[in-house]
Amino acid sequence: MTMTFGLLGAGRIGKVHARAVRGNPHARLGAVADALPAAAQALAAEHGCAVASIDAILADPGIDAIIICTPTDT
Repeated sequence: MTMTFGLLGAGRIGKVHARAVRGNPHARLGAVADALPAAAQALAAEHGCAVASIDAILADPGIDAIIICTPTDT
């Protein structure tokens, strides 16, 4: 079984977690959200996934789990 992850935050730690997901044969990155659209686009392009809003990721029945990589104050 493969789990599909949504990633909230495309900064430094988001990139680390995206690579970890990509390195697991039982996981895939389904969508990325970030307050900076260019950051989300770049990470999504690197990992072959979609860019989506946080609300869209939360509502997506195809997303099995969410990795929260937003700044501490958020």
